[in-house]
Amino acid sequence: MVNLTIVPADLSFTGTNLKGASRTTLKAVVRNSGNTKATNVKVKFFINEVQVYEKNVSSISKNSKTTVTYSYQIPSTVTSALTFKVTVDSDKTAEITIPVIASNHNLILESLKTTSSNPKPGQKITWVIKVKNAGNVKAEKVKIALFADKDSQNPTSTLIISSINSGASTSKNISWTVPLNLDPAINYPIRATVDPDNTLPESNETDNAQNYALSLKVPDLSIERGEFFTDSSPLYANSFQQIQIKVKNDNVVSVSNAKVGVYYSLNSQTGPRTKLVETSMTLAKKATVSYMFDRVALPSNIQLGTKIYFFIVVDADKLIPESNENNNELIMNRTLIERPPQAQYPYLYLTVRDENDNQKGGVTVNFTDFNQSSNSQTKITGSDPLAQNSPGSVIFDNLPNIGKYTIVVTAPGYRSQTIIHNFDKNNEDSRYPTVNLDKKAALTGTVKNQSGTPPQRCSGGY
Repeated sequence: MVNLTIVPADLSFTGTNLKGASRTTLKAVVRNSGNTKATNVKVKFFINEVQVYEKNVSSISKNSKTTVTYSYQIPSTVTSALTFKVTVDSDKTAEITIPVIASNHNLILESLKTTSSNPKPGQKITWVIKVKNAGNVKAEKVKIALFADKDSQNPTSTLIISSINSGASTSKNISWTVPLNLDPAINYPIRATVDPDNTLPESNETDNAQNYALSLKVPDLSIERGEFFTDSSPLYANSFQQIQIKVKNDNVVSVSNAKVGVYYSLNSQTGPRTKLVETSMTLAKKATVSYMFDRVALPSNIQLGTKIYFFIVVDADKLIPESNENNNELIMNRTLIERPPQAQYPYLYLTVRDENDNQKGGVTVNFTDFNQSSNSQTKITGSDPLAQNSPGSVIFDNLPNIGKYTIVVTAPGYRSQTIIHNFDKNNEDSRYPTVNLDKKAALTGTVKNQSGTPPQRCSGGY
């Protein structure tokens, strides 16, 4: 008679650390322990109660056995153990468990490097990106993205790696041209990411990116006050400004067409800026260029009392990448005031000095037409608007071309002086006289006549 048997020990599979998408060979040994040959034996394979294979064995001799095999690919979605069951002629059954571990991808962006550590603006460089597959399955169609624009969420460049075996690493290159106006030019953030769209499920998503701080070989332009730069002189309405500056370039590269402009804002340093004037210059390495902005005019409709902030800026539009952008600006502020009265030509500009040759304020100066005493003016030095309140100075203006005047100068503690002055508009000395004060007093006394004649009382002075 026929005696077919199948027991768990007769079932087996190939491979270790099986996981989703792994392929294994299922094997079953069917025995006939009877003394009669078995014919047309039906052998069926099941995985988790689902039939995956069937074979009709034509015959098994008495006291003999046959082996049935089947190559089976585990579905990629399987993450736990499977039950492998075999039936023989439907009434003989055996089963075993096939351990299955969860398959996982783990892509690591190991490094991001460049072939040029300090490139120049406009230079073409290569980014070298190294990716490792630390997962337990092959990764296919792996995407790499390079982000070289810090203001954009979109990648600058991408590429696809066809596959990376489990445990393997691969390096890929991406070419990139450094923008001419990369800002900042020092420590500019570059980022590379593997699987940026999260197409592959991974056991660890935190190691998919690397950052690189790119520093360019660029100049450092700076601006300084020129020799006659001042922010303390008065700012008159409807007037012109002269602003002298110095622009320096360090010892890295020469620079051409560097723009330098003068801007202003009203009442606030952070308010909107308006450009007044601009120039351009070329600077060699280690060069210093001096420049005078001449006749810089503000709009005529700005109200008196407005505080004006002036900004003198080199490369305001940041077209030139620099290693330091913090030294490109000078700031000054002035309050717009009404222009003082202007002396009418011809005029006499009188300066009074004390015994130490210092200009003396608080001195009374009387100026009278020699031939017409009713035509007289009196001023105090240091408080004459025509002389811009300069200490020791007064101005008498709108004079005839030629004239004769009596000038009387008096000051407490000093000898009064009376001067007859001939004015001629064509004689500079007559237009700019100086009076030197002194403390000499008038002398009086009696002089004895040695001849015996009775003495005469007299007086004298100098």
